[in-house]
Amino acid sequence: MKFTSTNKKILFSFVICFLIVGMMMYQYFQKQSISLSSKTIKEIGLTAENFPIIDGATSTQPIRSLIACVAFDGDCRNWYETASREMFIRVVLSDTTLTSAEREKILTKIGTNSKTHEAYLKLIKGDIDIILVSTKPSEDEVAEAKKAGVSFDLVPIGLDGFIFLVNEKNTISNLNTSDIIDIYTGKVENWKQFTGIDSPITAYTRQQNSGSQELMNTLVMKDIPIKSSLKQERAIMAMDMLITGVEQDVNSIGYSLYYYKNNMIDKREQRPNVKLLSVDSIEPNPVNIASKTYPYTFNIYAVTRSDEPQNSPASKIKAWLTTEEGQAVIAQAGYVRLGSIDSSVRDN
Repeated sequence: MKFTSTNKKILFSFVICFLIVGMMMYQYFQKQSISLSSKTIKEIGLTAENFPIIDGATSTQPIRSLIACVAFDGDCRNWYETASREMFIRVVLSDTTLTSAEREKILTKIGTNSKTHEAYLKLIKGDIDIILVSTKPSEDEVAEAKKAGVSFDLVPIGLDGFIFLVNEKNTISNLNTSDIIDIYTGKVENWKQFTGIDSPITAYTRQQNSGSQELMNTLVMKDIPIKSSLKQERAIMAMDMLITGVEQDVNSIGYSLYYYKNNMIDKREQRPNVKLLSVDSIEPNPVNIASKTYPYTFNIYAVTRSDEPQNSPASKIKAWLTTEEGQAVIAQAGYVRLGSIDSSVRDN
């Protein structure tokens, strides 16, 4: 085939367009994936003195412990049961080069477990440096921050699932999102239409501004209000207490976090007699959470104040948690690591 001048121009234009489209696609997919740095925590140069005060949600205690262990070559192999029957990671620094005073200082800096709301308030006040939580700040927390002239910088560091659980004697195995909304608005108050058994539903909630309640409001109910009597009479103060309530009441239903239930409760010597429900016929498990097939998948966050210096140890740890080494810690704790997610999911 003989190429004319016109044909050559057309071919040249086609090649240029192909290259441009290829470059645009490459840039697009680059933006869609998280680039995991090879930076290690040792490069941060942490010491007992500059190690930040890390607080947060109960469910992030294992991550906080592992940060200290990786930074100072500690031993985090063993879990222990707390007085509230939750399983925490035990941090052992006795075989490191740290002095006794340095070990005590580090353990103190990771030892506070204020829970989500109090952790946000302490961060606003500047009492702590960084928090690890399962939710963005609530409206109340944003208002408190605004009064103090403070804003937050949040970075997603892992994935978890918001779950619904019932007593194991309950025959139900799945609820649709519409069913859950009907239960918590009070439209449905009996298990009969789900199980055929005429039994009143005991629907537990959590207190306002708790991490679990914020997730219930944002992921499930959205703009639909929960029945006021459920918020007032059946609000449980702590996650472990809610699971105990479901364990003791065959007609109850409650909600929690997949990570918390499967790692910090089920690691106990005596597991509770509760079971997880599928939602919209999708089971909450690591595979479905990683793929975000499970409808109530959400991010966990590392949060600092926006005025935290970029070169501070707290800011560097926050960034490190998204690196290969940091994500290995997330996985070691038992969470689902970030993998490759687009920007819309990162902002959930």
